[in-house]
Amino acid sequence: MYAFLWVLYVAGFEKAQHMNLQELWVDDGRAPDCFRVTMSIKRFATLHRVLRHLTGTKNVYNLALIRKIFEEFINTKCSNYQVGEYVTIDEMLEAFHDCCKFCQYIADKPAKNGIMFYALVDANIFYATSRVVKCLVTPVMNTGRNITMDNNFTSVGLAEQLLRDHRLTIIGTLHKNKSEIPSLFLGTKRGPIHSSMFSLGEKCLLVS
Repeated sequence: MYAFLWVLYVAGFEKAQHMNLQELWVDDGRAPDCFRVTMSIKRFATLHRVLRHLTGTKNVYNLALIRKIFEEFINTKCSNYQVGEYVTIDEMLEAFHDCCKFCQYIADKPAKNGIMFYALVDANIFYATSRVVKCLVTPVMNTGRNITMDNNFTSVGLAEQLLRDHRLTIIGTLHKNKSEIPSLFLGTKRGPIHSSMFSLGEKCLLVS
């Protein structure tokens, strides 16, 4: 099973998710030799078929059957890598076109079909540490770092809480329907070119 997981990891590293399975085991130089020397294509296909069936069964936690391995993988990342001064929280749609009950379709994403992951990413070298949403900032709590977010996560309340409780600052965009945005800031698309409006609070700065 460790060999099977290693093959999957290498396939992802080689960006081979769109290749046909047969293409990964060819011996004409088009595919790395590591796949063929690790296991046969028949063995890989059997393990893949069984795991696909198991992950399709009903369970409260979607990754329950591989939770231990998944959490060990995440913990190993966290213990062996220290993120830089600036980090970003964002979601990633990992391309996946097989049968899976928690696959999503998002038309404006490059992959369109896949599994949604939430990640804490080093803004300098783009190293991602996947975490469930409520634990995203756990590795950098009380470190004084700055986190960049998109409008799916940003709110004034969240910014104040992270600063107050975890000594973290954020930079992010806001949905225009957020109640924290002053009415004066709305409908400014026809303002002068290169002009900006600022609102300064006790701990927050808003710019349009």
